[in-house]
Amino acid sequence: HEQGFRKVAWAFLKLVGTNDVLNIDSKLRLQLFCPPPRAKRQTKTVEVFEWWRKYPRIHYASTLYVTVKGIKLPEHVDPGIRSMMALQEERGSTTYSDLQKEITQKTLTQPPDSKQPILRWSRAVGEICRIPNKQVWSFRGGQMGCFTVLFSHAGTMLAAACADKDAFPVVVYEIPSGRALAAFSGHLKIVYDLCWSRDDKSLLSASSDGTVREWNAEMLLETAQKVLSHPSFVYCAQYHPSAQNLAVTGSYDCLVRVWRLDVPDVNGQLLQEFEGHSSFINTICFDSEGSRMFSADNTGTIIVWKTSVNDDKNRQKPCHRWCIERKISEDDLRSIPISMLQLHPNGRCLLIHAKDSILRMMDLRILAVKRYTGATNYRERICSTFTPCGNFLLSGSEDGMAYVWNTDTGDQVEVYSELCYHTALHGVSFHPHENMVAFCAYGQSQPVLVYLYDRKVSQLEMQNIKAASTSASADRTLRNTPDSLLLLQDTSAPLAMDQFAHAARLAMKMQSVKRRLDSVLEPHRRSSASGFLSDHDKMGISHMGKSFPPDTSMMGLNVSLPPPSLLSPHSKLQLSGSFAEQLIPQAALSTQTRGFSSVSLRGASAFRQQSSLRDLSGNHLETDLVPVQQVVVSLYDYTANRSDELTIRRGDVIQVLYKDNDTWWFGRLVNGLQGYFLASYVVDQREFMEESAERHMSPERTVERSAPNKVGKQI
Repeated sequence: HEQGFRKVAWAFLKLVGTNDVLNIDSKLRLQLFCPPPRAKRQTKTVEVFEWWRKYPRIHYASTLYVTVKGIKLPEHVDPGIRSMMALQEERGSTTYSDLQKEITQKTLTQPPDSKQPILRWSRAVGEICRIPNKQVWSFRGGQMGCFTVLFSHAGTMLAAACADKDAFPVVVYEIPSGRALAAFSGHLKIVYDLCWSRDDKSLLSASSDGTVREWNAEMLLETAQKVLSHPSFVYCAQYHPSAQNLAVTGSYDCLVRVWRLDVPDVNGQLLQEFEGHSSFINTICFDSEGSRMFSADNTGTIIVWKTSVNDDKNRQKPCHRWCIERKISEDDLRSIPISMLQLHPNGRCLLIHAKDSILRMMDLRILAVKRYTGATNYRERICSTFTPCGNFLLSGSEDGMAYVWNTDTGDQVEVYSELCYHTALHGVSFHPHENMVAFCAYGQSQPVLVYLYDRKVSQLEMQNIKAASTSASADRTLRNTPDSLLLLQDTSAPLAMDQFAHAARLAMKMQSVKRRLDSVLEPHRRSSASGFLSDHDKMGISHMGKSFPPDTSMMGLNVSLPPPSLLSPHSKLQLSGSFAEQLIPQAALSTQTRGFSSVSLRGASAFRQQSSLRDLSGNHLETDLVPVQQVVVSLYDYTANRSDELTIRRGDVIQVLYKDNDTWWFGRLVNGLQGYFLASYVVDQREFMEESAERHMSPERTVERSAPNKVGKQI
């Protein structure tokens, strides 16, 4: 066995046959032959050619099918440090004079004493993300668009894997200015994956040309500083989170490769190849510490690897202890390609994007799966991503639109239907520190679109929704009045304008009658309600022109019962065993005479829920809820899935009674309905009122923002 290889069989093929026929571009069947038993390899010769030329051919009981195809060379091939094809020029690294010139230019443009301005993002650390609603940039992606985009960890750069006819550059844009910083050229085929290093000084790109290239994003050098060559297409590449000198790649040959980058060789150092997948590997992701790695292939199999490098004493082989921890094979994912994996910001759930139009989020502790439907994906490689807060999930789709879901409930929150992509939306990336998202599509002249959240746009949308609902209700009122029915039945009116004026006069008359009735009945309502309200309830609550009626939902209820929050599944409060035994029978007896009613239609007031409860035996239960004097505005629609939840619409004003946790709050609508709602769906009303005041004070700025999602800055 020479050099570890066992020679089994060999075959030969003449590309030009005896009749000058080219044996290319078609499937050919070759007869295999056994290696000569006594043949000795001669130096400076090709061994298999000597077998064909000198030795008798002994048939091997098998054949081999081959197909030889030519490669169309691009018109222009950029020179590289190591030639990847026959006609590519090999050019060494930059000369000393070039380095001196580059350092001089950087010294003149950026003095060492000058400091970069500190960027202040609008989203605070730990704040819930808002869904971007206004287009701010439209970058030219390439003649064939762009396949994937990715923001840097600091959020100051955006990398886009563009596609031209003869080249596939990786273009880097500066954020928030939007100007192009560099175009990294070198790939000969489409770029599938991008990965920033933790310090944003390097960028990895994986391509179907069989290479993974590392680019210097700090110096913005146009040539790659590392070229990792593979024997087949490469679909994914990632830095190890705790060892940035290691890169892990997944390719068409079903192998996971680990490379070392901190070596002098431009091709890096291949440390190890891991087997385990039965099909080509599409995606790789790590947890935040780098102790575990997740990889998925084209058959729907997910492998969890142990990839810790912190306790390795042998620095020459940092991955020698890596091994398979377990394999995850879901029945509904069998034989379905998985395009992308991403770990949830909390580290406990894994996003699985498969080509069956279903996004899945798997709890890694119990392997429970939550599904998100709406987007279409059966053929293309589509990406999806979490927002940094983890409350929302964004995904592309083959219909050219982007979809947004709430990760907790699975509800579809928003749909980007005005992107105007004629092909599938492949890439989506959310900014790590700003309410900003980038989209891209692979197709003829498809741009890279960047959206930003603007509160004024949300206000305009809410005003339009309220105006539409008001006009619809007024139209229903007019249609229900006898005079309006006569008006609709009267076909002798010559002009539609006269009908509209007559209907408007009727509406004004009905409003004046309603105001008179309210003025007569209001004193009677107040006097009748004063006998039942406590001193706190008589105070009433009014915020920013929105008046909340006093809570009378506890009239006639047993005051010794706990508030609904203690019995709700969203609450973290728990009752003691003895006290719960006394309360539950008591609650059953007290509800027998009242019948069933929804939790959202009753519930204690905010002041009674903050007080202590005293049972008949003198036991106490103190709730740790604090008074919440906050009014919020709903940004998205939500339909209640339980009886103790609120159904809210965009623009609804909600008074927050208390906050159970970071996800669910308890509140009351203007109409008196109480229940739980998602904290990620609302925003404080004071912010909206401040923006409204600014808009009234500066009408010029209002004109600039009056046409959202229509005009973007062209780069």
